[in-house]
Amino acid sequence: MPTAEFDLPAGHADVPPVPRTEFPEHGRPEDQVLDEVLERFDNNRFDIDRNFAITYSGIPSAISRKIDAMTAGRFFVEWAEESESGTLSMEREAVGMMASLLGKPDASGFITTGGTESNLASMRLARNNGGQAEPEIIAPVTMHFSFRLGAELMKIKLVEVDVDDDTYLPRIEDVERAITPRTVGLVASAPGGSFGTLDPIEAFADLAWRKGLYLHVDAAFGGFILPFMRDLGHDIPPFDLSVKGVSSIMTDGHKLGLLPIATGFFLARDASLFESIPTERTLIHTTSSTKPGSRPGRGRTRSQWAAGPACDRRS
Repeated sequence: MPTAEFDLPAGHADVPPVPRTEFPEHGRPEDQVLDEVLERFDNNRFDIDRNFAITYSGIPSAISRKIDAMTAGRFFVEWAEESESGTLSMEREAVGMMASLLGKPDASGFITTGGTESNLASMRLARNNGGQAEPEIIAPVTMHFSFRLGAELMKIKLVEVDVDDDTYLPRIEDVERAITPRTVGLVASAPGGSFGTLDPIEAFADLAWRKGLYLHVDAAFGGFILPFMRDLGHDIPPFDLSVKGVSSIMTDGHKLGLLPIATGFFLARDASLFESIPTERTLIHTTSSTKPGSRPGRGRTRSQWAAGPACDRRS
């Protein structure tokens, strides 16, 4: 495929420059600080409700701001079940809702800090359950950058498969040819963030099932739109945990789920997959630990989503 699609733009900097800034000796009046914050926001290219870039994050539901005011000092994390049982129960319930939405009501999982952490979680499970000394994971070149990050952090060889020049979709025969005895997992996107293309999830799942491999679906954007498009009568191919060969799926609630930034959901087909993570007495299955209590939220109901656009986007 044309490499120009993935070439870095001219003038690209590996690290954003840091301006020389003296540490202030004195504070400033609160109103002055707030005015400057608003002035800086005015330099952003788009208003929030018109910012539909590839990293789109929607305006949280109005109720989330009210809940946020109630949650100062509240948090949730697995090891705090005794002290923060109420907060943790909301996280568990929210995960259950997403399991029902994404094809397997009895699936297990956690709220994460977003798509990157969720994808790292999938690579960890694929590696730990794969039992290979030099593990490999196969993914289309159009995957999210977080898989490259995960490969570096976890000492996994990431095998990148090219995509079709016209459709930007991977060819399943290329994926199968890339499998070696060291392969522990496959990655597919629903859809890919940069191109909006829905990888052939059913073909990936069939291949993963036949080869006994872990398959993760990155539905960061699609998880909160594809089920509702299906409800509205659009022809959406199966992409979630309802497909037998899919081991895990993730989605971002802070994109189209009207949840606060950053809220992600990571779901695994079976809780037994998490047994490969050495938690001992301190239970932490995700990369991050303590998360703010404002995250476990309900957002809109399925019927509200299927009924049409949100009416509270500007409220």
